[in-house]
Amino acid sequence: MSKKQLAHINQRSKGWFAPSIHSRLDNITNLSRKLIKLTPIKSFSVENVRFDTQLMENPNIQGVEYQQGTLFEKEVKEYLLYLFGHKCGYCKGLSNDPILEREHIIPRSKKGSNKIGNLALACRTCNEAKNNYLPQEWLEILGKSKSKINIMRFKNFSKIAKGLKPSMRDAALMNIIRFKLVDNLREFNLPIELGSGGLTKFNRTNQNLPKDHWIDAACIGKSGENIIIPNNLIPLNIKAIGRGSRQMCRVDKFGFPRTKPKKKGDVYGFKTGDLVKAIVLKGKKQGTYQGRVAVRETGNFNISTKNGVIQGISYRYCRLLQKNDGYQYSNHNNLITTGGRQG
Repeated sequence: MSKKQLAHINQRSKGWFAPSIHSRLDNITNLSRKLIKLTPIKSFSVENVRFDTQLMENPNIQGVEYQQGTLFEKEVKEYLLYLFGHKCGYCKGLSNDPILEREHIIPRSKKGSNKIGNLALACRTCNEAKNNYLPQEWLEILGKSKSKINIMRFKNFSKIAKGLKPSMRDAALMNIIRFKLVDNLREFNLPIELGSGGLTKFNRTNQNLPKDHWIDAACIGKSGENIIIPNNLIPLNIKAIGRGSRQMCRVDKFGFPRTKPKKKGDVYGFKTGDLVKAIVLKGKKQGTYQGRVAVRETGNFNISTKNGVIQGISYRYCRLLQKNDGYQYSNHNNLITTGGRQG
């Protein structure tokens, strides 16, 4: 087979995403569709980028005052945190100093600029150790030291001084995925507000709100500048769990079948993943159990409860609460339920 033919076979179509990524995009779209049916949603707020690279690279995009303001500092810090993986770019955490700061590779006192290319993320310990040395001066000092932390600093700072910083390929990929999500949400014909991670953090810290994913979601975009969160509000956590394996039968480590092929998924009106309540009136397993059910052809089911899996519960004791829709729902009190249409 020629190279041209191989290239054609391996070529992926434009906009191709791995199945795992497609699944995440589809989950958000499907849940948005469900919420629109249940609640009067009038618009979407989407954090479609971690940091606004356009604002950082073009200081005149919205005026010098904005570029040098507090929000800009948040955008830069978010960029540096992501770039260096939330670790000091010099010692990689060896100093055990949790305070991470923006650091100028060429010091400002020696005509170093505020451009992104001249910035790194350093812990306060490394920032103070570097002081206002020029890159070559600090490398000479580090090269003479035999301490573990200075050896690590020399190794990492040598690359940074040459302009060799961590790749932003992953960040670019995530930004592409976020833009695809926005395209998916446009099908609902509702207004969409876009924001960056830096803006989200700016809004949250300005309102003295605690750090949590659901609170960040409320702080996205311009609409997140002034929000009200009641003290008794309990967020709903939603996790995609699927509707069961597509595998026709289980196999051993050599790939040979070790179980019989699957039959119909419905057993006495129940399917694996349904939420059920079982009241057992007699016997060793007497009690009340509520959770997700794993059906068996024998009619003796397993029920996953908050306290563990209860095995061998007859279908006769089970009452259907909700059909499985592929998602697991829980609140901050870890009350497990499974969503879907009422049974």
